[in-house]
Amino acid sequence: MKILRSLPKKWETKVTAIQEAKDLTKLSLEELIGSLMTYEIELYNHRRVEENEKSIAFMAITNDDEEEESESESDEKKNLVFKMSSMSIMKI
Repeated sequence: MKILRSLPKKWETKVTAIQEAKDLTKLSLEELIGSLMTYEIELYNHRRVEENEKSIAFMAITNDDEEEESESESDEKKNLVFKMSSMSIMKI
């Protein structure tokens, strides 16, 4: 119980899960440390994934070259639609 009480607030969910799932009077120190280490690795991996997602999104938003290409492609599509619509009007 002393170890679980000493953990920071962000570990509260894990502490609660351990308290509810295990009999703390029979829980060995090795089991407790193993469980906490596993949770710490999960936290670290989750944080890394979030950071990668943020950097990918940031890179996509700030890429000006792709924006310019998109605008020129959009203009080409508008011209094509205009030409096709005027061709269909001529046939009518």
